Amino acid sequence: MSAYKDFDALLLKKISEGYNQFSRLQHQQEIFEQSEDLVRGTKREAFRVVDARLQALRKAGKVTFSTKTGWACA
Repeated sequence: MSAYKDFDALLLKKISEGYNQFSRLQHQQEIFEQSEDLVRGTKREAFRVVDARLQALRKAGKVTFSTKTGWACA
């Protein structure tokens, strides 16, 4: 679970820096590399990890999503 903790922290950092769209987040070098590492050895696609962690952060109340502004730290 610590791998997700580090990944979640990276997502929160990038969102706070202004990367508020999924496509912009997904293509950030650090996020891309870590998501690829998390899926190595599985049949899961890297973008699914980014989406799943964003949803987990949303459910935990750490980020919000709006169709007008995109992702934002809560």
